[in-house]
Amino acid sequence: MNLITDQPEAVGQWVKDRAGGGKFERANEYALGAEKDGVLIAGVLFNNHYSGYSVQVHMAVESPYAGRQFLKAVFDYAFSQLKVQKLIGTVQENNLSARRLDEHLGFMLESRIEGACAGGAILLYTMTRAQCRFIKDLPCD
Repeated sequence: MNLITDQPEAVGQWVKDRAGGGKFERANEYALGAEKDGVLIAGVLFNNHYSGYSVQVHMAVESPYAGRQFLKAVFDYAFSQLKVQKLIGTVQENNLSARRLDEHLGFMLESRIEGACAGGAILLYTMTRAQCRFIKDLPCD
């Protein structure tokens, strides 16, 4: 598995294509990816960044396991580079695979917005640095 940090447009569009569409907006978004044998297998898109507070995270995974190195890079980027206190993931209630992924990574269900999408409610999953098991060994800034 190789970490991709220098192709935010390609990785960001790959994530958006799998998460419901839209066009990657370089000015407001950043993306990291993971590839195996030259094929993109996972990506994460960061947007709606409120400096010092929160950032929204969208993840797409096509391999059952993208790798701990990728997950450490994702969470380190969010908490150490963006310096946010909280990550926010939005998931349609009927998207069971996305819900399982968020819960497996350690995100906690914080709120639900009823009737907000075709899939029923929009669920808001969040994670703080203290809850993130992937960066416990990294120093706090």
